[in-house]
Amino acid sequence: MKKIFLTIAALILLTARSFAFDPVEIHDDRSRTEFWISKNSDGEQILLTQEEISQINSRFQFNALKSYDDENVQFAVTSESAELRSEPNPDLEFKTLDPLEPIVVLEKNPEGTFYRIETKDLAGWINARAVSFTNRETWLKFLEPEKFLVVTSNKKIVNIGSSFQIEFRMGSKIPIQSFDAKSGKYIARMIFDVNQTLNEIPVRINDDDSIHLGYLDCTENNFIRQAIQCLGDNQLDSYEFTAAVYRTMGLELPRDYRQERALPIRMQFTNLSPAEKSTRISVARPGAIIFAPGHAMMFLGMDSNKPIVIQSLDAYFTFDEYGIRTKNSIDRVVISNLDFLNSKGSSILQWTTSVGEIRK
Repeated sequence: MKKIFLTIAALILLTARSFAFDPVEIHDDRSRTEFWISKNSDGEQILLTQEEISQINSRFQFNALKSYDDENVQFAVTSESAELRSEPNPDLEFKTLDPLEPIVVLEKNPEGTFYRIETKDLAGWINARAVSFTNRETWLKFLEPEKFLVVTSNKKIVNIGSSFQIEFRMGSKIPIQSFDAKSGKYIARMIFDVNQTLNEIPVRINDDDSIHLGYLDCTENNFIRQAIQCLGDNQLDSYEFTAAVYRTMGLELPRDYRQERALPIRMQFTNLSPAEKSTRISVARPGAIIFAPGHAMMFLGMDSNKPIVIQSLDAYFTFDEYGIRTKNSIDRVVISNLDFLNSKGSSILQWTTSVGEIRK
C-alpha cells in the first residue's frame, strides 16, 4: 500500500511540474541571474552615459510630441494602464500604455468612448476612461520630469488614498517632488481623474528595490537583472518586453517592429546558415536583441555553444511522425535556446534576421 501511495504522489508531482514548465523553457541554473552574471567579468562596466543615451534616443524622433501646440491637439496623461488599439474596437489586439504616460489626443469616435491618440512611439485608439486632460505646461512635467523614479521591478503597485491603486510596469517613470528623509519616502506627483480632467495629488512611495531614483546605469548585468525579473510575465508582447528592460536604463526603444531598425549597431543575417548566425550572435553582448519576423528576443549569453535568450513567447510548434502540426501556447516570458520550431517546422534560429545592440 505504501508503494502505491508513493507512486500516486510521484505522478501528482510530475503532473504539477508539467503544468508549471514547458519543454522549451529553461528552468535550471540558467534561469537564475547569478548564473549569467558570474560568467560576465565585465558586466558592471558602464556601456553608455546618459548623455550618450540621449543622443541615441534623439534618433527615434521621440521629440515629435513637443511640436504640437494647443491649437492642433488636446494634451492629456493616461490615468491608468490603457490598451492601445489600431481601431476603436475592444476586440482587437493591443499594446499596453503605462499610467502617467503623456499623450496627445487627436479625435474621438462618434460615441465618445474612444480617443485617437499619439504617444512618444505609438499611435492608435484608447478607452476614454483612461484619458485625463490637462494644459500643456502640466503635460510637459510628465513628458520631461526634472526628477523621477523608474520602476525596476516587473510590476509596482502604488496606493492612491485608501481605495484606489495604480499598477506600473517595468520601465515606467513616476515624477517626484521631493524625498522625505525622515520617513524614507519619495513624494510622487500622482494623478486622479475627475470627469476626464487631471488632478495632481502628492503620494508617498517607499524607497525600496522596486524603484530607482533616475535611470539605472547602462550595463550588461543590468540588462540581465532586469530581464530575468520579468520571467513568467504574461502581459507583455516580445517588443514591449525588450523595450521595458531598456527603458529602465533610459533607452527609449519603439514598442513594435521598428525596434529592429532603431538599434544603432546591427548585424544582418542575410544568406547565413543557422551555424553562421549562431557564431555572429555569440560575439554580441548580453542585452543585445535578436530579431525574427514579428518577434524580438534578448540575448543572455552562450551555453554549450548555443545562444540562450529570454523572450515573451506566444507559442511554438511540434510535429508528429506524420507531419501533423500542434501549436503549443506559452504566452509568457521564458528563457530558452533557439531550437524551438515555428509554424513552418523551422527552428527560430533559422528565421532570425539580425541582432542589434547598444555600443559606443
